[in-house]
Amino acid sequence: MKKIVLTGGGTAGHVTPNIALMPELKKRGYDISYIGSYEGMEKGMEKGIAQGIERGMEKGIERGTNRERLQNIRSLMETTGWPAEQVMTAMKIPAADQPKYLKLLSLPQ
Repeated sequence: MKKIVLTGGGTAGHVTPNIALMPELKKRGYDISYIGSYEGMEKGMEKGIAQGIERGMEKGIERGTNRERLQNIRSLMETTGWPAEQVMTAMKIPAADQPKYLKLLSLPQ
Protein backbone atom coordinates (compact mmCIF):
# COMPACT_ATOMS: atom_id res chain seq x y z
CA MET A 1 0.00 0.00 0.00
CA LYS A 2 1.19 3.51 -0.78
CA LYS A 3 1.72 5.82 2.19
CA ILE A 4 1.25 9.57 2.43
CA VAL A 5 1.66 12.04 5.29
CA LEU A 6 -0.40 15.22 5.30
CA THR A 7 0.11 18.12 7.66
CA GLY A 8 -1.30 21.50 8.54
CA GLY A 9 -2.96 22.89 11.55
CA GLY A 10 -4.41 25.57 13.67
CA THR A 11 -6.78 27.12 11.16
CA ALA A 12 -9.34 25.97 8.63
CA GLY A 13 -7.21 27.40 5.83
CA HIS A 14 -4.49 24.88 6.63
CA VAL A 15 -6.74 21.93 7.41
CA THR A 16 -9.56 22.07 4.84
CA PRO A 17 -7.36 21.36 1.79
CA ASN A 18 -6.33 18.11 3.48
CA ILE A 19 -9.98 17.27 4.13
CA ALA A 20 -10.69 17.73 0.44
CA LEU A 21 -7.77 15.48 -0.56
CA MET A 22 -8.32 12.61 1.85
CA PRO A 23 -11.33 10.87 0.26
CA GLU A 24 -9.63 10.75 -3.16
CA LEU A 25 -6.34 9.57 -1.68
CA LYS A 26 -8.13 6.80 0.22
CA LYS A 27 -9.96 5.80 -2.96
CA ARG A 28 -6.59 5.56 -4.72
CA GLY A 29 -5.28 3.18 -2.08
CA TYR A 30 -3.14 5.45 0.09
CA ASP A 31 -2.51 4.78 3.76
CA ILE A 32 -2.91 8.30 5.18
CA SER A 33 -1.21 9.74 8.26
CA TYR A 34 -1.86 13.26 9.53
CA ILE A 35 0.48 15.47 11.56
CA GLY A 36 -1.00 18.51 13.28
CA SER A 37 -1.08 20.38 16.56
CA TYR A 38 -2.60 19.06 19.76
CA GLU A 39 -4.84 22.11 20.21
CA GLY A 40 -5.94 23.19 16.71
CA MET A 41 -9.10 22.21 14.87
CA GLU A 42 -7.23 19.23 13.43
CA LYS A 43 -6.92 17.61 16.85
CA GLY A 44 -8.04 14.02 16.48
CA MET A 45 -7.76 13.81 12.69
CA GLU A 46 -5.21 10.99 12.77
CA LYS A 47 -7.51 8.85 14.89
CA GLY A 48 -10.53 9.93 12.87
CA ILE A 49 -9.08 8.93 9.50
CA ALA A 50 -10.01 5.30 10.13
CA GLN A 51 -13.59 6.30 10.98
CA GLY A 52 -14.01 8.91 8.24
CA ILE A 53 -12.63 12.42 8.31
CA GLU A 54 -15.80 14.02 9.67
CA ARG A 55 -15.42 12.08 12.95
CA GLY A 56 -11.82 13.21 13.25
CA MET A 57 -12.73 16.86 12.74
CA GLU A 58 -15.72 16.85 15.03
CA LYS A 59 -13.96 17.58 18.34
CA GLY A 60 -11.85 20.47 17.07
CA ILE A 61 -14.73 22.14 15.27
CA GLU A 62 -17.08 21.80 18.25
CA ARG A 63 -14.65 23.62 20.53
CA GLY A 64 -14.39 26.74 18.39
CA THR A 65 -15.97 30.12 19.02
CA ASN A 66 -18.82 31.36 16.82
CA ARG A 67 -16.35 33.39 14.77
CA GLU A 68 -14.04 30.39 14.30
CA ARG A 69 -16.96 28.14 13.43
CA LEU A 70 -18.18 30.68 10.85
CA GLN A 71 -14.67 30.82 9.35
CA ASN A 72 -14.63 27.02 9.20
CA ILE A 73 -18.00 26.96 7.43
CA ARG A 74 -16.78 29.47 4.84
CA SER A 75 -13.51 27.60 4.30
CA LEU A 76 -15.23 24.26 3.85
CA MET A 77 -17.77 25.80 1.46
CA GLU A 78 -14.93 27.16 -0.64
CA THR A 79 -12.86 23.98 -0.49
CA THR A 80 -15.66 21.49 -1.16
CA GLY A 81 -18.06 23.61 -3.24
CA TRP A 82 -20.85 22.45 -0.92
CA PRO A 83 -23.74 24.72 0.13
CA ALA A 84 -23.72 26.00 3.71
CA GLU A 85 -26.35 23.53 4.88
CA GLN A 86 -24.32 20.52 3.68
CA VAL A 87 -21.15 21.89 5.29
CA MET A 88 -22.90 22.47 8.61
CA THR A 89 -24.33 18.96 8.55
CA ALA A 90 -20.86 17.52 7.89
CA MET A 91 -19.50 19.65 10.74
CA LYS A 92 -22.21 18.26 13.04
CA ILE A 93 -23.59 21.73 13.81
CA PRO A 94 -26.98 21.17 15.45
CA ALA A 95 -29.97 21.99 13.23
CA ALA A 96 -31.18 24.50 15.84
CA ASP A 97 -27.92 26.50 15.47
CA GLN A 98 -27.76 26.46 11.67
CA PRO A 99 -30.12 29.44 11.04
CA LYS A 100 -27.81 31.64 13.15
CA TYR A 101 -24.84 30.79 10.93
CA LEU A 102 -26.87 31.18 7.73
CA LYS A 103 -27.75 34.70 8.86
CA LEU A 104 -24.12 35.48 9.71
CA LEU A 105 -22.97 34.11 6.34
CA SER A 106 -25.28 36.56 4.56
CA LEU A 107 -23.64 39.59 6.25
CA PRO A 108 -20.71 41.37 4.54
CA GLN A 109 -17.35 40.19 5.83
